[in-house]
Amino acid sequence: MSLVKWRIMGRVADLTWASYKAEAKEYLWIDDTDWDTILERFWDAACRKADDYLCNPFEDIVPTLVFADVEADDTVTINDQVFTAAAATDADEREFKVGVDDDTDAEALQDLVNSNIMGGSEGAVGVDGVTATNTSGSITFTKRYPNETAAVVTSSNDTRLKVTNVRTQSDVPHTVVLWLFQFMAWKFANRDGRKSERVAAMGDIEWGDAPDMTLLALYRLSPGL
Repeated sequence: MSLVKWRIMGRVADLTWASYKAEAKEYLWIDDTDWDTILERFWDAACRKADDYLCNPFEDIVPTLVFADVEADDTVTINDQVFTAAAATDADEREFKVGVDDDTDAEALQDLVNSNIMGGSEGAVGVDGVTATNTSGSITFTKRYPNETAAVVTSSNDTRLKVTNVRTQSDVPHTVVLWLFQFMAWKFANRDGRKSERVAAMGDIEWGDAPDMTLLALYRLSPGL
């Protein structure tokens, strides 16, 4: 029985040359009207190479919590931390005030989740690695740092506190785009199969070094077996 490797393909190849052409040519010190065809080929190759290495779809599962006349003693659990609706906010006990209106009630929970205050019988008030954003009584919970796992959110009442998990595309990080530019510079400088040199004040320096893989490493996911 053989092992088959399944790859999670990424989204880097969705980045179009037209969107990055001007910035890439500025990075490469190439005039805007020159080398369009070959540079676009290098761009496509760089994107495919990055996707193959990263195995990262750059998608997040984003939980959304919708308030609808939340009552006292309703609870929300975010990454195993329990927040309770109450008549007044008590940060130490992770209690958030409800009974005003959905938007204001959601704002009270948002403030607790985003808090960096330590203390109280429940320990840390906020939820580490999670950012809550309230919009008119609907809170989304997003990752604060790269490579964090998505937040897990549940509630005690699916009518008053409805949880929905939405698969959402995230932006391809700027460092990945920088790696694409470096890949292009490397291939462009070596397009005739030889490494060229340019002269600087301190003498000859090599042009066209291989791209820095550490720019991608932070975002690489295991393809699994």
